[in-house]
Amino acid sequence: KLEANRYTSKKRGKMWEDNILNNLYLMLKRPGVNVLYQLYEDKPAILVAAGPSLNKNMHLLKEVKNKAIIIAADAVLKVLLKNDIIPDIVTAVDGYKHILKYFTDLDYSKLHNTVLVTVPQFFNHILEEWPGPVVFSPDYGTGEGVVCWLEKYRGFMGRLATGGSVAHLSFAVANVLKANPIVF
Repeated sequence: KLEANRYTSKKRGKMWEDNILNNLYLMLKRPGVNVLYQLYEDKPAILVAAGPSLNKNMHLLKEVKNKAIIIAADAVLKVLLKNDIIPDIVTAVDGYKHILKYFTDLDYSKLHNTVLVTVPQFFNHILEEWPGPVVFSPDYGTGEGVVCWLEKYRGFMGRLATGGSVAHLSFAVANVLKANPIVF
């Protein structure tokens, strides 16, 4: 895993650094993930990520709207919107160009109340276009020096261990919300 992390950082590091610098002004204005602490205590959360069970269980997601919070990984956002399911929270963790396909040709008019939880190295233009609230979740390591410097001026933003995928971030968000149970 350490070798894979080094390879990823070397290959994507320059783009991530550029994205972090482009997002500095947004990180001054937008809240950190610490504002989500305990907001959904003891209420159910459903984590939706890409996988074979999504199509099989799509109809169930329509039934739970307003009964549970729906936290969706970026990769499933288009599929959910096509099925008239508007998630409460969308998570996005990768600041590399392949991720942009999940945010092009979206019907942003449906997302005014959807929170985007993302990392400082995410794409600036997506954050500027997002119609709903944006919450930053700095992770450990990537750009941490810049984030710590910024926090001297704006206050602590909070930290979540994002893990190896956007689904990890979704789970971390559900934990910060103190949701219970957390359903995958």
